[in-house]
Amino acid sequence: MSDGSDIAIKCANSISKRKEVEILALVIGDNVDLIEAKKIADILKPNLQIIKTSRPDLDPFIINLMNSKKIEFLLSIFFDHKIREPLLNASLGGGINVHPSALPHNGGCHSSFWGIIKKTPLGGTIHWLSPDLDCGSVISQKTFYDDGVMSADFIRTRQRAICAELFEENIDDLIAGKLKPGQDVKCDFHKKSDIIEATTFDINDTLTAEEFMLLGRATHHGDNGIFIKSKGNKKYKLSVKVEEVY
Repeated sequence: MSDGSDIAIKCANSISKRKEVEILALVIGDNVDLIEAKKIADILKPNLQIIKTSRPDLDPFIINLMNSKKIEFLLSIFFDHKIREPLLNASLGGGINVHPSALPHNGGCHSSFWGIIKKTPLGGTIHWLSPDLDCGSVISQKTFYDDGVMSADFIRTRQRAICAELFEENIDDLIAGKLKPGQDVKCDFHKKSDIIEATTFDINDTLTAEEFMLLGRATHHGDNGIFIKSKGNKKYKLSVKVEEVY
């Protein structure tokens, strides 16, 4: 289960080197381009079944695999949707997920934003899948710290690269059954809507220079920004770039 990113391609290349592994299907979220998914599928297996869905546990092809007990393991590489218990329970060996944060800090979306704002350790984690998102026990993790200047976009790129490293470093032990899940841990989880609430201010609100600098760095990714609501229900977006000048 994956997105169509460069990190997914790196992980697919790692899997393709392990000839003892047979991939049964590639599941992508409903926002993933089929052309990008095909690039991943071609690495893994000729004519691999590609399934585009937010609910793989309800897909007929996956249901057949579940009922026939053919699923030995689940791999999730930035899959955007929750993997429900029926599919988790049908996997004989469980499954793993890679997440671009130092769990249990900043589970869910926009982990680089929250890492900057909350001043938590940054990094990447490979962990066991669990019914609660990003709460499965940690298998391996690498961390680094904010230098006070780096943007959310830079942090996100670095964290995703760490995820690919962790996948390559641990896949052989996972295949060999040397790693077993431990106790789930509750994580600090954020939904997509949380970042809008955290970056929206009234025209009369005040921020310190430190707060404004943190917000500028934290929102420097994708279409994020600092939103200002003024009279007449008007809303403005500020895009802020922070860089060290001396």
